Amino acid sequence: MKILIVEDSEEMLFVLKEIINPALDVTFATDFNEAKAFLEVHTPDLVITDWNFPYGNGDDVARLARAKGCKRIILHSGSVKYEANLYDDTIEKLNTHKILQVLKFS
Repeated sequence: MKILIVEDSEEMLFVLKEIINPALDVTFATDFNEAKAFLEVHTPDLVITDWNFPYGNGDDVARLARAKGCKRIILHSGSVKYEANLYDDTIEKLNTHKILQVLKFS
């Protein structure tokens, strides 16, 4: 399973890299430009994207990933409240704690 994680927080990246299951094929991007460059070449099975980061946001990444054929997109944030109509029903909205649980035990 190929996974793209978009996260700009150094602290969160450190935690993710420490707990993530080593069997997973994970690429990290720290801003929209890095995520876009990855998505131009790859179609991940799963995208996990933070809401706020440099040069774009989670909505921008979700749109690109969906256009590339990614079927599962998870939007997370430790602080942002989501608008109910911001995303379609196929985009999951999870808090950061749940993301950490999913990645640790996958």
